[in-house]
Amino acid sequence: MLRVLFKRFLNVVKWFAIGSVLLVLLFRVVPPPFTALMVERKVESWVDGEPIDLQRSWVPWDEVSDDLKVAVMAGEDQRFPQHWGFDFGAIQAAILHNERGGSIRGASTLSQQVSK
Repeated sequence: MLRVLFKRFLNVVKWFAIGSVLLVLLFRVVPPPFTALMVERKVESWVDGEPIDLQRSWVPWDEVSDDLKVAVMAGEDQRFPQHWGFDFGAIQAAILHNERGGSIRGASTLSQQVSK
């Protein structure tokens, strides 16, 4: 019985992983029809009783200025251009902060968050 459940669980995990990879590959060449933020705003408007029309126009990556690309990354990880995916200074500061107690502080970089 336990073996059957474990096999089913592994099967679900396998198909979830395959589906995730296929979606990533698909959205490398096809613009996604909507983003999580668009869904959130649409739901908020329905809840508030004020329907909105979402308007968007996708711009090819090559047409986005380099400054805007860096600004978007810096909004999440200010030191992104200075490290190679792991901000060891921030990780060390978070460890020291967490050892002192109180609130938990994270130190994941943009690269680490994307890999999650």
